[in-house]
Parts: sequence; C-alpha cells; structure tokens
Amino acid sequence: MAPFKMQERDVDLFILEELHADSGFADWLAARIGIEGATFSDAAHSVSAKANAKWGETDVLAYFDKAGARIAVLIEDKISARFADAQCDRYHERANELLGEGLAVEYKLVLIAPDTYLSSVPKSDTWHCQLAIDDIASWFAQKNGSHANWRASALQSCLENVSKIMSAPKIEVKNFSEEFSNFLRSNAPEFSHDPTGDAYGLSVKWVNRPTGFSIFWKVSQDLVDLEMMGDHRSRIGTLKDKVGLVDRSKASTGMLGIPVKTASWGQPLSEQLDVVNEVVAACQRLRLVALELAAMP
Repeated sequence: MAPFKMQERDVDLFILEELHADSGFADWLAARIGIEGATFSDAAHSVSAKANAKWGETDVLAYFDKAGARIAVLIEDKISARFADAQCDRYHERANELLGEGLAVEYKLVLIAPDTYLSSVPKSDTWHCQLAIDDIASWFAQKNGSHANWRASALQSCLENVSKIMSAPKIEVKNFSEEFSNFLRSNAPEFSHDPTGDAYGLSVKWVNRPTGFSIFWKVSQDLVDLEMMGDHRSRIGTLKDKVGLVDRSKASTGMLGIPVKTASWGQPLSEQLDVVNEVVAACQRLRLVALELAAMP
C-alpha cells in the first residue's frame, strides 16, 4: 500500500480541523501570529472572493475574537508550489474587502510552508506571519496521545518528501522520466516525452506543436508550465484571468502554469497515477491554450 502523501489541500484541511478541535492548536496559532489571547470563532476552507474585479481563493479563512474585536486570519498553505502572480497582494485586497464589509476590524495574513520554502519567499511580500510546517510538527510532537503522534508523523513525512524532491539523485529522476514516457505512450499517445535526467522539468511534446511553445511538468514546483518564445509572450495577458491558469511571466518570462499535486521522484509512477492523470489533463488544456495563442494575429 502506498504511504499517505500530504498535498497542499491536505494541509488546508489539517489546519481547518485543528482550529475546530479542542487541542490547544487555535490558541497556539493565535500567539504565533500576534493575537495572543484571542479566542477562535469559526473557519472555512477554500473561500473564493472578488476584490478589485479579480477572483481569488483563500486556503483557510478563520475568525478570532479579542476584547470584542473580530479579527480575520487569512491563511495560504504551500508545500512546494510556486506563488501565483501578486498572490500576497491579492490576499491583502481580499482582506481589506472583509474589513470594508464590516466582517472584521483587523486582519492577519499567514503563510504556512516548510522552513526551506520560507527562506525563498520574496522580501517584498508582506505576510504578517510566516509559519514553518516544521514548527507545527514540533508542536504536535510535544503532545501526548495517538492523535498528536499521527499529526506529527504526517507533517514530518511531508517535510521529508519535500527534501527528497529538492535533492533527488539523477538516477531517480531518469527512472521517473522513463516511466512517464512509457505511461504517455500507452495512455496518452497524443503526447510524448524523451527521457532525461534533467530535474528542471519533464518536456512534453505533441503532434503539430506550434513553433515557440513548450510544455514542462516541473515536478519540484508542482506545476505544468506552458513556456512561450517570441511574440507569443506578449499575448499572455489575454488568457491569464482564465480559471486555473497561473501567470508566471514575472517569475520567468513567457509562462502560464497549472498547479498539480505533488509527485515524488523516488516513488514508482504506478503509485502516483492520480498525479500523473492530473498532469496529462493540464497538458491537454495547455495544448489548447498554445493553439489559441498561435492563432492570434
């Protein structure tokens, strides 16, 4: 049986459950984010809202009460996926909308991610608190009981998996690449992949691919990217607001990405078919995007 592999959505639900549980986690979190003594009130997962005419999603939206004041806590969870364009700024915009609607009088933006991830967060991003998953794992490890032990173990396994992804031996990358190539040949023949040991990303080709377009599954970033060259790059703005597409042109010129689940270089592909099927679906969508962009005058 394949081991449990925590995805970003699992972290969302993990936080949501522990906020509602009588485990002391809500009080500990309040202290860590600068609202010590505040009492947890309610929380919801995957909250979509519109701010400045743009839709965005808050992974966990929680409310705390302190001295009669209602505080909104907006949490973004990351494991290894890269940031969307201006993601922190968009969180501020949605938080200010909550204040404007009278739903809170104060807000806190919290980024939860592995410590190794937090070290690479842009200094221009103004999160009120950057909380390491490592610290959450340590907090549960200090508690007694099977519940806390499982929580600590699951989080630690998540951190170990991130470490393996970032430092995978070349032979693991090559084996994974060969398995992916074979999978496409048997299950998605409209695509193909030439096996390599390059951890940058797995290149995905397709028949009648327009000049100037490439698709890469960037395993270490949990993304499938459509990379563009030449004049195609200037047309990204026409598509970046489509649901599910992440504009990555500021991070690396000429890219549109689709987030996917976390995969492991060292784990057999047959045990990660949910991820691979998601990757193929992302490739199918990005192929259509490439054809749409290529057809523009």
